[in-house]
Amino acid sequence: MAKNYEAIKSEYENLTKKIIDYDSRIKQLLKIDEVKEYATLMSENTKLQQDLENILKELKKQKMLECEHVFIIGDIIHEEDCCRVDKVATHYCIKCGLDTTYAINNIPHSYLSKIQSSMYEIYRQTAKNGTIIETICSPILAQKIYEGIKKQNPNISDEDLIKYFNAALHNIEKNNHEKHVKHLGLIKHYNTYISSKI
Repeated sequence: MAKNYEAIKSEYENLTKKIIDYDSRIKQLLKIDEVKEYATLMSENTKLQQDLENILKELKKQKMLECEHVFIIGDIIHEEDCCRVDKVATHYCIKCGLDTTYAINNIPHSYLSKIQSSMYEIYRQTAKNGTIIETICSPILAQKIYEGIKKQNPNISDEDLIKYFNAALHNIEKNNHEKHVKHLGLIKHYNTYISSKI
């Protein structure tokens, strides 16, 4: 049942009274030194957490800007206009996570979120920096393979990384066993993550 004006007004007034009461009680508590210090530390901690989050975003962005990309083909998108249909590959960098989906789709830039817009600009600036592995593979699986390779070979070169990546993907395709999926952290249906080479 919908509330009428008087019911909504009454609810507003009750909430206002509670806020005033809580504010008064907080002010009284803040006269106690320990509580005052606690409140100060909580406020500073919140600020530090926000600063840390912002720095992590900067780190991720800078990593993408400086990365010598190793792209896999994440998908093939069909872009249509009035005259033709084009097949366009989306790329995903297994080293830094740069996703080119937003850069190749015919999406007006003003419709992109901040993250999508950032990806778009980074791709425009760094698209030529790297190599494309000519295999269609889910970014989820590609990332798992990359992490496994890096864990065993932290200082591996991009050239060897590509060789190891192709070998690992070939083994998964060749040996159709669930144990390979479990090893990569994907429990089942791994065939939905892999497409044939193009």
